[in-house]
Amino acid sequence: MKERTHYVPLSATAAEALAQTDACDFELYLPGANGKEPVLYRKAGDGVAAPDFERVRARGVPYLFVRDGDLERIGGSLESRLAELLSRADLAPQDKAQLGHKAGVSVATSLINDPRVEGSCDRAARVVDNMIDGLLHDPAAGAYLIQMAEHDRSTAGHMYMVSMLAVLLGSEVFGPDREVLRALGLAGMLHDIGKLAVDPAILQKTGPLTQDEVLLLQQHPIESVRLIGSDPNVTPDMKQMIIQHHERLDGLGYPLGVGEEDLLDGSKVLSIVDSFHAMIGMRSYRDPLTADDANRLLEKQSGRQFAPEYLACWFDLCERSTEFIEAESLIAPPPGGSDTSSRHEHLKNPSPPKNVGSRQVRYVCRKDSRVRCIYAGRLSGVSAADNEFLASVHDVSRSGLCIRSPHPMFRGEVLHVRIDAQPAPVWVKATVAWCRQHEPEQYRAGLHLHYRIEADDVFSEASVRGLAGDEGHRLAK
Repeated sequence: MKERTHYVPLSATAAEALAQTDACDFELYLPGANGKEPVLYRKAGDGVAAPDFERVRARGVPYLFVRDGDLERIGGSLESRLAELLSRADLAPQDKAQLGHKAGVSVATSLINDPRVEGSCDRAARVVDNMIDGLLHDPAAGAYLIQMAEHDRSTAGHMYMVSMLAVLLGSEVFGPDREVLRALGLAGMLHDIGKLAVDPAILQKTGPLTQDEVLLLQQHPIESVRLIGSDPNVTPDMKQMIIQHHERLDGLGYPLGVGEEDLLDGSKVLSIVDSFHAMIGMRSYRDPLTADDANRLLEKQSGRQFAPEYLACWFDLCERSTEFIEAESLIAPPPGGSDTSSRHEHLKNPSPPKNVGSRQVRYVCRKDSRVRCIYAGRLSGVSAADNEFLASVHDVSRSGLCIRSPHPMFRGEVLHVRIDAQPAPVWVKATVAWCRQHEPEQYRAGLHLHYRIEADDVFSEASVRGLAGDEGHRLAK
């Protein structure tokens, strides 16, 4: 059976702007009569005369159509001309929003395909910078972006939309500070790439998740930072926003369970727009919510999950955008797509009855029991902790330790641990299995012990390398 072609409406002015790009060789279609399929107007290929756009406008044709696949194909060309297109006075706000969307989704798609490819973050940063300039120059384009958020269901679309919604909300909260907005926009574009490390079967599961599956899913903010590595475009604050985008004011979020006093202001913004766009998107286990229903659910979590003052700014932004759109002629929404990357809201399976006899015995230690820890592989740019530190031991088991740490630690980080055993101290290689905030400025971390190492190997060059790229990704699994 032949797959149905999807068409995207563009104003004649927007289509003309695209046609002026050398690499943008695509077919154009006129609206079909009585709602029928669009009719071919201009073929693709060298030597074909360009459309008479003035004639199209003079005849009152409201918009032309482009095949969605063609727009995806020319995304790279859009990127190179985005700043110019967004600054054009003859382009309507909805055209700027739509062209920016296509350029941003093109970048997000590249990040999904391989976030470690050199230049991917450079491209993302350029698109974010151009969109910030465009939105500050023409705020009406933001209203159309919010409208488009309700219809974009694709994985790459989620990344781009969270980025732009964070910029829009950030401009309401912090004003037109380009550096702040850039941090929000780039953190939003990169916040979910760690889900690439999660089995798609878990992301698409229609039933409740097991406890192990929930734990794996809750590590995706850490995996995002791990994949980013030491890219110079991404500052420590951006990495913190990515790490914290599922944390809550009440400390019941993940992966660390930090509370309001430890959350960056940017993280609070990011969590609102990420949750909003997740709720209005389709899931394998539920239908999408309307924007109004999603906002009502956000309001119910005001003060517990979300910052009330930032929510008030978000609601005001949505209301103004709706009023503006209703006063203008609406463009048709972009076509949807598959979604496996936005916020997962599965409930975990009920916990099975505890079989105390099968649990590993743990021994609570004296308060003065301490171990010496040296990082042998860590996430870069998310903690100012020293590479070497002392930690008190809460309890021990046959294969692990639970330590009290003054700083956050992240699943998959590697440590060399000195244990004062008898008759002589021993060094052991360990990895962080979990970490949660226990009280202000104190965290509890579970260390999984692997094998003994010689003292001469403890201070090797590997003990100070960053945990990033292929090596870090392998160690995290």
